[in-house]
Amino acid sequence: DNENNYNRLISPLDGLSVKWKHQDKYDECQEVCHMGKGFDEKKGLEVIAALRADPTTEPLVRGYEDPYLLAMFGEYVSTDRVPQIFVREGHVPIKKKLDALRAAGAFGTLRDVKGSCMYYTTFERRYVVKPKPKCLKW
Repeated sequence: DNENNYNRLISPLDGLSVKWKHQDKYDECQEVCHMGKGFDEKKGLEVIAALRADPTTEPLVRGYEDPYLLAMFGEYVSTDRVPQIFVREGHVPIKKKLDALRAAGAFGTLRDVKGSCMYYTTFERRYVVKPKPKCLKW
């Protein structure tokens, strides 16, 4: 039964993990990658400019450098989640602004990008010493 298969995707920005639910079956040692969404960096910089120009969001993004915000946007367009890097009261305004910008096409055409990858083995096989799965390095 593979209706309830999932892995956990962990945000490198705030450490929160979310379920990656799927119904896929894999062969032992098959490389499995989560496919996220990517956007043109120029579009991302335009979104940053919009956040910095908005009096509601400007104080919230002040002090964050562009590469960090671009990484945050990558997580947002892939998972529809804004990492909780902003002060508590700032999270909702940032999410609302990003939702509005995305709806208006500010991120441009999104493309599939390879995210985090792993090699599949069953849970039990990770601990079998002989014969171990060929892809495991221990």
